Amino acid sequence: MKLNLGLIMENLKTPYERVAGYTDGALGLIGICPYVAGQQYAKDILYLAQWPQLRDEPRIPENVILIGGGDSALAFLEKHQINGLIFSGDCTLPGIMLEVQNIFFKYDEKEHALLNALLMNKPIQNILNACAAIMNCHASLYGSDYMLLGYSDVNLPPDSNALWQETLVANRCQIPMNTQKRDRDKAFQSKSEAGPRSVFLNTVGSENTHISSAFYHDDLHVATLVFSSDSGALSARHLWLADYIVETIHKSIIERFSSYLNPHDYLRISLITALRYAVVSDSRALKINMSRIGWRMNDDYRILLIKLPSDSCNLSHSLHAYENVFADAYPNYVTFWYDDYIFVLLRNDACNELEKYLSVLKKQLTQSNGSCSVGMKFCDLNQLRLHYELAAMPHKIHIFAKQRIKFYRDILETHIVNIITSRFPLRAVCHTAAIRLQEHDIANGTNYLETLEIYLLNNRSLLAASNKLFLHRSTLAYRIKCIQNITQVQFEDPDERLHLLLSCLALRIMSRNSLTDVDYPGANPQDAHYDFILEIREHTKGSKPRKTEAAKPPVPGQESK
Repeated sequence: MKLNLGLIMENLKTPYERVAGYTDGALGLIGICPYVAGQQYAKDILYLAQWPQLRDEPRIPENVILIGGGDSALAFLEKHQINGLIFSGDCTLPGIMLEVQNIFFKYDEKEHALLNALLMNKPIQNILNACAAIMNCHASLYGSDYMLLGYSDVNLPPDSNALWQETLVANRCQIPMNTQKRDRDKAFQSKSEAGPRSVFLNTVGSENTHISSAFYHDDLHVATLVFSSDSGALSARHLWLADYIVETIHKSIIERFSSYLNPHDYLRISLITALRYAVVSDSRALKINMSRIGWRMNDDYRILLIKLPSDSCNLSHSLHAYENVFADAYPNYVTFWYDDYIFVLLRNDACNELEKYLSVLKKQLTQSNGSCSVGMKFCDLNQLRLHYELAAMPHKIHIFAKQRIKFYRDILETHIVNIITSRFPLRAVCHTAAIRLQEHDIANGTNYLETLEIYLLNNRSLLAASNKLFLHRSTLAYRIKCIQNITQVQFEDPDERLHLLLSCLALRIMSRNSLTDVDYPGANPQDAHYDFILEIREHTKGSKPRKTEAAKPPVPGQESK
C-alpha cells in the first residue's frame, strides 16, 4: 500500500528532530531502501542514509530519511526542495529501517483485509471495519438521502459523542455536508488532480475531526462515506488516505447501493460469490436490490445446470441461446457461466412450470449436444451452494450420461441412504421382518420386499397398491398373507409400520445401488464401519479396543446359519 511521509511520521515510535518539505502530499511511497551513491533513484521509494553520505552528492532522491546532520541537513534538504525526516545521530540505520518497514507492513496487512472483504463480497460492516482500521478512526456510510446505510464497530465514538448518538436515533446523518464543491468529491475521473477529493466537514470546534467522501455514478450521487475521529484532529494526509479508500471500494458501493444500475447485475455478482464461498454475503444490500425486481430471499428457487461438450468454442453464443430459451418461458430467472456449467436460477412460478417447457429445452440441448441437470426446489437463498452441489450430482453419475435432462430427485433416496451407510451400518437397524423377507426373496426368487414397500406406501390400500404393482387385488391379498406368515408381523402399530417401510426402502436401495464410489464418495459402505461396534463393546469392558480384521458384511440368506 502506498503511503506518504506524514503517515510514516504519525506511526513512528522513535522521535525525529526535524522535518523538511511537505509531508502530507499524495500517497506515493511504496517502500524504503538504503541510499547508495551514484544509482538511479525511484520517485516512489523512501531512501535512508547517513548525513555524510548525502551532503556532497549532486543528485538527491525526492524523499529521504537522514541520520544526523541537524540544522545543516535541514538547510540542505530545503535548498534542494527535498521532503524528508532528520533523526538524531545516535539512531542506528538498521533500527530506523526496520521501524519504517514495519509501518509499510502494517498498512499492507490492513489493505489486504479490505481487499479480501471486497473480493468475498462481505457485509458492508466488514468493509467499513477494514476502512476504519486503515484510517484509525470511525467510518459510517450514508445513502444519497443521507440515511444511515452502515457503520463500523471499530473505533466507535463514545456514548458522550452527542452528534453520533443523534445520528443513531434519527438513522440519518446529523453532520452538515459540504455541497459547494461538488466537483471535488465526484466519482474518480483523473488521478492527476493537485489536491485530494475528500473534504473536511464543518463541525463544532476548531479542529478537523470529520472527513467526507462522496460516491457518484456518472453525475448522480449514490452514497457518502464519513470518517470521524475522537482521538485528535485529522490532517491533509488523512484526506489522501480517504481518497485511496474510496477509490478502492467505489465499484462495490456503486454496485450495492446505486438505484441507477441494473439490479440483475448485482444479483449475479452476489450469487457467484455465494457459490464460491458458500455464503450469501451482505444480505442487506442483496435484499435491497432483490426487492427492486420483486424477489425475496425466501421465495421458491430451483437450479438448472447445463453442461456443454468440452470442444464448444463459442461459449457466449451458447449462453445467449439458452438465455433466449428461458426468456421466452420464464420471466423470473437469472443465468450466467459458473465453473463448467451454464447456471440457471428459476424463481416461484418458473419452478412450478418447468415441466411445460422441457421439450423446448431438450430441443436446444440436442442442437448443442449438451445435457441439463435439474435440482430440487428450495426456499432459502442461503442454501444456494448446497443445492448447487446437489444439482450437479446427476452430471457425475455414469448411468445418466446419455440423458439430455436428468433430475436430482431420481437419485434422492439413493443419495440419502448412501450418506447414512457411509457413516453407519444401516442394515443393523433395519426391521428384522424386512431382513427376513429379503433373505426369502433371494432364496426363493420372490419379490415380497417390494410388495410390502408398495403396500405400506399406499397406506395398506389393496386397490391402490395392486394398481401400482400391476397385480390383481386377490393376488396382492395372497402375497400379504404370505408375508405375514413369513415374518409374523402385524400392521396395526403405526410406529412399526414406519420402521418397516424405511427398512424396505433402505434394503432395496442398498441391494440395487446405482451409485459408485467414483460417482459419490462413500456410496459403497466400507467393511471397516462395522469395527466401531466392536470398539464400543471393548470400551464398555474397560479395556482398549483390540485390533481386528475388517469384518465382512453379512451375506443375505446366510445370517441365520
